[in-house]
Amino acid sequence: VQDRTCLEVLFAATATRADARGIPSGAKGLLRLLRPTKLAVISMVGFSASGHAFTFLPDLVGGFVDMTRLSPTQADLIGRLNALRPNVIVAYPSILDWLAGQSHRLRLAPRLRQLSSFGEELTERARQRISQAFGAPLYNHYGVGECLFLADGCPTDGGAHINADLSILEVVDENYRPVPAGRAGAKILVTNLVNVIQPIIRYEIDDVVTLATQPCTCGSLMPRIERIEGRSEEVLWVGEQMLTYILFKTAIEYLHEVREWQAVQVAPDRIEIGLELLPGTSLDQQVAESVVMRKLNELGLPSEVRAAIKVVPSLSPNPITGKMNRMVSATTPSGP
Repeated sequence: VQDRTCLEVLFAATATRADARGIPSGAKGLLRLLRPTKLAVISMVGFSASGHAFTFLPDLVGGFVDMTRLSPTQADLIGRLNALRPNVIVAYPSILDWLAGQSHRLRLAPRLRQLSSFGEELTERARQRISQAFGAPLYNHYGVGECLFLADGCPTDGGAHINADLSILEVVDENYRPVPAGRAGAKILVTNLVNVIQPIIRYEIDDVVTLATQPCTCGSLMPRIERIEGRSEEVLWVGEQMLTYILFKTAIEYLHEVREWQAVQVAPDRIEIGLELLPGTSLDQQVAESVVMRKLNELGLPSEVRAAIKVVPSLSPNPITGKMNRMVSATTPSGP
C-alpha cells in the first residue's frame, strides 16, 4: 500500500539519477519536455507490483515520457515495436534476450538509447547477447513489491546501485548475520524510507544477492549489488534434500549454445530439463546430457535422481506472470 506522493518520489528519483551514460543531466530533463522519451514497457499487466506500478506512470511524469504498454504474449510484438521505434525498452530479461535473437527483424536504430530489465535474473551471457544485439546501455533494475525502486541498474559495471537515500538493503545469512561484500547471502532485509502509508522495516525476502567489493566506474557513489541470483526458494525436493536453482544453472552454463532452460520434476526421483538453443546453433542431445549430468553429479545431485535432457524448439514463460519459471515441480513437495 503506497500513496501517490510515494510513487511520485520514486519515479522522479529514478528518472533523474542519470542518463544512459550514467551522468546526471538537468538539461536533458528539460529537453524531455520538448521531446518526450518514447518508452515501451513489455510486461504482464496487473500481476506484479512492478508491472502494475507502470499503470500510474503517465499521470505521474506528465509530458516527460510517452509510454506504451505491450504484452510479451502479443503475436505482433515485433511489428508493434518497429512501428513505435521507442527510445527506451523496459522488459523482463527473458523477453529482452528473445528480442536479441530476433534483432534482424527489428528496426529500432538509431532511436533506441537504453534498455532496462526487471523482474527476473539477468545472467551474464544474456547481458552479453542483449548488449551486442542492440548496442545500447543495459540497466538491470532491481526492486521488490515492498520497495519498487530498491536499486537502479549500473550502465558500465553491471549489477545495480542501491538507492540508499530511499531504502536500506541488508544482505544476511540464514541466521540473519550480515554477509560481507563479495559473498552471496541467503536472504535480504529491506527497509523502505519513502513509504509513509505502510511502513516496511527489515522485511525479509529470500533473494540471493552479492554486494560488490570494488568501486564502480560509472561514478555513482551509491553501494552496488554485483549479482542478483533470484530467489533461494526456487528449489526442488528429493526426499528431504533440497535441489537449488544455482545447482542446475551452474551445470547448464557449460553448454554455450543454450539460450533458456527449465527443470521440471515429473516424479520424486526424475527431472526433465528442457533446453532452448540460441538461433543458428545446434547441440547433440546425448552430448548435452553427458555434460550436464557429469556437472550435476559433481555438484551434489543425489545418486537416486535420474535427469533427462531434451532440446526443444522454444520454452514459454508463465502465461499469467509473463516470467520464466526455470524450476517447476509437477509432484507433491516432500521437503520441509
